[in-house]
Amino acid sequence: MAFVVLRKGMSSVQCVLAAGAGGSAQMVAFAKSFTRESVVDIEGAVSFPKEPLVSTTQQVEIQVRKKYHINRAIPTLICCILVLTLYAPNMKSQLLRLFSFGG
Repeated sequence: MAFVVLRKGMSSVQCVLAAGAGGSAQMVAFAKSFTRESVVDIEGAVSFPKEPLVSTTQQVEIQVRKKYHINRAIPTLICCILVLTLYAPNMKSQLLRLFSFGG
């Protein structure tokens, strides 16, 4: 089983990938290799979780049936952005605007 959080702008939603529940073990393993800020296309069913979600803005989950990895993000670039926002908090909005890829 794997959990993936999708983000668009300031909104986020949790996706659940599970072998046997419309997915395969290979799909779950592939999802675990995603890097932050990768571009993906997800197809699935929207459901309400048993317990409230605290890490996303939307209180629903997507039970993933199919997923497509459109573009893999460069992990070192994201790491650099995170470090820059820690050391230069007054520049955070400019950095996020500069490095926003379709958000």
